[in-house]
Amino acid sequence: MHRRGTFGLTARELDVVSTIVAGCTNDAISEELSISVKTVKNHLTSIYEKLGVRSRTEAAVRGAAFIDQGTEDGNSEPNAG
Repeated sequence: MHRRGTFGLTARELDVVSTIVAGCTNDAISEELSISVKTVKNHLTSIYEKLGVRSRTEAAVRGAAFIDQGTEDGNSEPNAG
C-alpha cells in the first residue's frame, strides 16, 4: 500500500527524496542512509522515472511538495529539529 501522493515511491526512495530536498549530495545520502553511492544512484533513477522528472532539482521540487503535504495531513511525521 502506498501513501497518498507519493507517486508509488518506496519507503527507501522517500528517504532519498527527503535528503535531496535537504540539498544532500550522493555521498552525503550514502553516509546518511548507510547505503552505497551506486545504490543512491539507482534509487535516484527510479525516483526520476516515478516522478516524471529529468533532474535532481525537479525531483527536489516535486518531492518537497508531497513531503510538505504529507506532514500537514498526517501521512508522515514532521522532521524533528
